[in-house]
Amino acid sequence: MMILQFYLKGLLISAIFVLLVGGFYAFTYLVRNTKKPWAERRNRIFDLILVGILTTPILSFAVFRRSCNFKNSGPMNLIYFFK
Repeated sequence: MMILQFYLKGLLISAIFVLLVGGFYAFTYLVRNTKKPWAERRNRIFDLILVGILTTPILSFAVFRRSCNFKNSGPMNLIYFFK
């Protein structure tokens, strides 16, 4: 049960991270490329959504691994969590 809890926590953290980074990229792309046709901009956004869907589970395993290391290493090693 504890492994599932760590994985779901990592999935949530990575989903939020991917949404923030993807949203920022989409916003800056749409603002900077107003002259391009809407179909081209829409295709770029669809590509961004697909990359986000594929990247989220991979990042969740990275966060899961870091949280397992942090959980096993004790409360005084908070600095090493972010290295």
